[in-house]
Amino acid sequence: MSTTQPSPKPAYRIAFAKKNGTNGKGKDQLSYPREIGAAWNRKDESKGLILDFDVIPANVSEGVILLLPVTERSTDTQEQLV
Repeated sequence: MSTTQPSPKPAYRIAFAKKNGTNGKGKDQLSYPREIGAAWNRKDESKGLILDFDVIPANVSEGVILLLPVTERSTDTQEQLV
C-alpha cells in the first residue's frame, strides 16, 4: 500500500502575453495571456520558487511573462487568466 501524499498545488501559474501594439497613450497593449507553466514553492520558501515551464515562447522578448496566483475557486485555466 502506498502512503504518498497528494502533490501540493502550485503557488502561481505562469502566463505569457505578447505585445501587440500601443494604446492611445503610448503604453504597450497586450494580447490575451496564455498559460505556459507553473511556479512551485520550495520546501524552504525563503529560497524562492521552482519554475516549471510546459512551453517557452520563441518570441519571449516580444511580450511579458506574468505570475498569476492560484485560487481555490477555479480549476479552469482560462478563467484564471482573465
